[in-house]
Amino acid sequence: MKKVVALAAGVMLLLGMFAGCAPNPPEQDAYKVLDEAIHDVESTFVRFLNVDPDGPAEDVVSAVERLSSEWAAVAAAAEGLEGVDISAAQAAYDELVDATAQVPDEMTASEALRAIQPVLDAFKAEVDKVHDALDLH
Repeated sequence: MKKVVALAAGVMLLLGMFAGCAPNPPEQDAYKVLDEAIHDVESTFVRFLNVDPDGPAEDVVSAVERLSSEWAAVAAAAEGLEGVDISAAQAAYDELVDATAQVPDEMTASEALRAIQPVLDAFKAEVDKVHDALDLH
């Protein structure tokens, strides 16, 4: 009887080890893709810090334009994921694009950045909220 119990415990241990090595379910992989896309957006925020303050406003506009492909990847990755709502972040992104379109060409990069800073900060905050919500999954 002791041998049967020991054998059963060994089998359970092996099954538990194999279960731990099982691949992630597709939904978990989708959350990981979204997480990586958000990291790309967050790293793009650094581009705004690297803009030459005396450079043209176009440098800031270009940084926002480069952000668009990364944000599109987030939107695509978030589509259909349960518990992930990027609508507020999307609205903040749209406001950022609109604010950037209003930047006059004759501004310096630092002036342009100051002009869009409130909406850029709002977008960052919304992206952070989406990222924080992912930690719950």
